[in-house]
Amino acid sequence: MLVLRGAWTHARAWRTLAPGRERTLRLQLDAARPDPACKARLFDRYLSQHDLADEAITASLGLFNHPAHARSTLPLLAPALRALPRLYRNRKIFFVNRWIDAFVGGQSSPDALAIVQRFLARKAIEPHLRRKLVDAEHELQLVVSARHRSMATLSAATGSRRSV
Repeated sequence: MLVLRGAWTHARAWRTLAPGRERTLRLQLDAARPDPACKARLFDRYLSQHDLADEAITASLGLFNHPAHARSTLPLLAPALRALPRLYRNRKIFFVNRWIDAFVGGQSSPDALAIVQRFLARKAIEPHLRRKLVDAEHELQLVVSARHRSMATLSAATGSRRSV
């Protein structure tokens, strides 16, 4: 979180890793970086390194999908959804729930909502995954709607001040 907030540099955080937890903490540090190329590399690691423990990945998902990084992670949303059937077969169910919560919950744009809706519309999905995705899609829809209302209110308030 210190890296994410800009209080520490990535290099300083690397120097302070706790012994015995290096792998998990390094994953978290990489996840906190806003760089889209770094996000893409880490995403590939999530899916390709089968020796990464569920707990290590889930510990980093919140930082990876932090709302401040939504632009960097939006291109990864569709691949994250396409990976769900494989993750459902190969990982613990709680991992899959956290994956959905992180990738969908880290977004707030109409573009992200459209990606989730397209995925739900065209895929034959396990019933449990579909229910979880429908819940996440509903929450994202509420966020998008609330942001739209806030922007409209802000625009109206700004417009009315100019006319005064």
